[in-house]
Amino acid sequence: MRKLMMIIALVPMLNGCATLNTANPTVPLQRITSLQQQADKMLAGRKGVDVYQIQKSLAWLDLAQDEYYDGDRTGIITAATDEAERILQQIKVAANYADMSTPILIGSEKVRDDLWQQSAKLKQSPSVQCGYQDLAKLDVQLVWTGHEYYEAGWSHAKTHSEVADNLAYQAELKIKQCAQQSIALSTNASAGSNVSSNASSNANITQYLLETDALFAFNQAGVEYLVLGGRHKLDKLIATMKAWHSITQIEIDGHADRLGKTSYNQQLSTRRAEKIRDYLVQHGIAANLVTVKGAGTSDPVVSCDQKQSHTQLINCLQPNRRVEFVVHGVQ
Repeated sequence: MRKLMMIIALVPMLNGCATLNTANPTVPLQRITSLQQQADKMLAGRKGVDVYQIQKSLAWLDLAQDEYYDGDRTGIITAATDEAERILQQIKVAANYADMSTPILIGSEKVRDDLWQQSAKLKQSPSVQCGYQDLAKLDVQLVWTGHEYYEAGWSHAKTHSEVADNLAYQAELKIKQCAQQSIALSTNASAGSNVSSNASSNANITQYLLETDALFAFNQAGVEYLVLGGRHKLDKLIATMKAWHSITQIEIDGHADRLGKTSYNQQLSTRRAEKIRDYLVQHGIAANLVTVKGAGTSDPVVSCDQKQSHTQLINCLQPNRRVEFVVHGVQ
């Protein structure tokens, strides 16, 4: 068995550094998070086109939340939040809401015609259900890319465009695999997360690391406490894991710093690992593959001088606040 180690480096995000968006008082953050909670609950157990619609509403809300913290003044925050709410209300009225068209919102413009055409073509596939999650994210990501282009040109939009490329690739891959193998990947995860019966000598063990400061608000756990961009970091990791040929096990270990009571840090590290497991399962990773452990403060990666100020100490100990993923399978 060969061992491959890969660390995903993330830009740390200091807690409390975001400023509230006063330019959009009609769209309080409370409304966005409330709709996110509604959508998360509605997504559980859903099948068919509802998966596309609810995932799309979550993508709209991620866009709105990120732009809210960025202080956007184009009107796209209100428009994205309204669109997410409209979709959720439509599903409540009638399940299997089939309209998969995507409006170009105020503050955005249409870019990447090639990916719009690819999305439309994939939606015509008999196996489209296998790509619903990625197609929903792709459609919103294209609007988001158009927004970044609208604001500051292509250099500003390039990163968002690359995310859209990856989502299009993942959607097409899953739909093709579903068509070829007749496996309903939308309900039992993609081929990349299926248990392999013949791991063989090509098996890999890969480690991924996410700093919890880049995921959760300080001292919090849960999807509703994901900080700016936290969902996108998890979504990117999920897409990476789903690209594996097969997966036999995913270990999730939560870690905390030494500040506060040991018992509390143990509980917090466990809760965060559990919440991330739940998020992975909701987004197509088979639950039977995932194991969770909270390590508390038992495995620090850095030590810091206790004589530092409290703020300096929090910043210094940041690498210890992390979640480690160990993935077993064949890439």
